[in-house]
Amino acid sequence: MPRAIDDVTLANFMIVNLTEPRRTFYRGIERVSSRTLVTIDRRNVTHRHYWEPGSGTGPPMRRAGDYIARTRELLDQAVAATLADTPHVAIATSGGLDSSAIAATAARLGRADKITCYSLVLPPDTHIDVGPHHYPDERGKVDALARLHPGLDVRYLAPDALHPFERDDTRHFAGAGVPALSPAILGTYGFLHDAVAAAGHGALLTGSFGNHGLSWSGRFSLLALLRSGSAAAFGRELCAVSRQSGRGLARTLAGDVVMPAIPAGLRRSMQRWRGRRAGMPFTRALNPAFIAEHDLSRQWRSQGFDPWFGVSGWNAARHRARLLFDHNQCARDMQAMSLAMRGHEMRAPLGDRRLADFLLSVPEPMFRRNGVPRAFAREVLADRLPPEILNERRRGAQAVTWYRRLDARRPDIAADLDRLEASPLARRMIDLPHLKQLMAQWPADEHAASPQMASYALALSRGVHIGRFIRWVENGSA
Repeated sequence: MPRAIDDVTLANFMIVNLTEPRRTFYRGIERVSSRTLVTIDRRNVTHRHYWEPGSGTGPPMRRAGDYIARTRELLDQAVAATLADTPHVAIATSGGLDSSAIAATAARLGRADKITCYSLVLPPDTHIDVGPHHYPDERGKVDALARLHPGLDVRYLAPDALHPFERDDTRHFAGAGVPALSPAILGTYGFLHDAVAAAGHGALLTGSFGNHGLSWSGRFSLLALLRSGSAAAFGRELCAVSRQSGRGLARTLAGDVVMPAIPAGLRRSMQRWRGRRAGMPFTRALNPAFIAEHDLSRQWRSQGFDPWFGVSGWNAARHRARLLFDHNQCARDMQAMSLAMRGHEMRAPLGDRRLADFLLSVPEPMFRRNGVPRAFAREVLADRLPPEILNERRRGAQAVTWYRRLDARRPDIAADLDRLEASPLARRMIDLPHLKQLMAQWPADEHAASPQMASYALALSRGVHIGRFIRWVENGSA
């Protein structure tokens, strides 16, 4: 059938509204979404979930140690399942808790002939301030992991040139048939997949799904304690969270208790009162006239889409279950297509249903204790990770070299923006005047660009990438 772009779905993707389970980028083509059975007969098409998260978790455990022991057992099972047919294992490894846990577990199990860890690190000449809450490079932590588990063969990748995917987006479109959500890092991870393919691996293990499963931060812990009626425990943890985060008590109470609990409509009104435009900076690449034409603001409200990406509601398990099993079907499509696109599968042990489902039953206050986020993961992994990883409170900085990669493509981007004027759909959907204004105000260097990462690495990069996808389809390449 002919491929015609579903412009509303593409616009939602552009602003990271990933709540739609069935609609795809092409009109008339629907996906079978996660945990869904589709029945087609002469009269209609029906969709139904064949399984519900939390349906097999059993009664609560009596002791915290029981939850830790069971999680370790399920983590071992999940990693073993991904190794069953893979004697030479490839793991995308960082200094974070999730991917390092997979590498450490694979080494402890001793079921692989060889385990190769591929780690993306910064080129040697990179000196960029990433702020107090992030660390810039993975090397020190991955080195510590390898010292603890000598069976790991670590290979560092420090790409400093442009990948073919960055020079020509159509190479990606030809394999995937869809745009990428984060084109600013498409090339960097392209080098990772190239290295895995060159070594002849049939599968690459990743730490995907950990953020809302094993290493969940415990964002709802204060709400859970408040609902439990334990005023003393709530007060102690409120003070601990405030102390560990460096925020005052009032800000902690507002951010972690009041804002998640109030109705979504009131939260939107408060954001507007503060002068925040919905979805900033993501919507800055989307033409305001297109938003008005399709009444997208109303649709976003009806879908429950939060353009500021905050948490809402009292139920942490329900929030996490949606993100684990239903959210961002586009990413699941991409993972499923990895073998055809790259020559190797993408496997996510932390997405193992047995493990992920059990983690939904862990009491929320266990995930953040004494104000320390991700406390449960730190306890579970204490038997297999080095202190350099376990005790790290900062997060690894993402796309640190985004400016130099974008700057190397600057002439091509300017030419693309001119070409997009010839596409009626691109001109109608993308805020080309704003993107051209960003080009005219190009930062002088990496340090000047750092505060403007959202405008350039997100809005400009994604807007141009989506525009190229539109032209690729319009030219009959799809």
